[in-house]
Amino acid sequence: MIYQNYRDCGKYPECLRQGRGKRKSRNGAKSKRGGIPGRVAISERPAIADQKTEIGHWESDIMIGGNHLGVLVTHVEKASKFWLFGNCYANN
Repeated sequence: MIYQNYRDCGKYPECLRQGRGKRKSRNGAKSKRGGIPGRVAISERPAIADQKTEIGHWESDIMIGGNHLGVLVTHVEKASKFWLFGNCYANN
């Protein structure tokens, strides 16, 4: 009787009590982390920003520490070279 049920099933995993199919591969999935919506590439910014004659053009950068425990955020204004620094730490 057991073997007859096995033959009727056709696929072995579905006959098991905790029947599971094949494991789904994640290699083809593209990572969605780190995307910035509305991001403008450096090559697409206005030419006046590269000349550094007009105030109001900021450049930002993020540095992530080991094991994602700390983050350093820097902002610099291109014309006046005014810098802002900030650090973030994990709450846990």
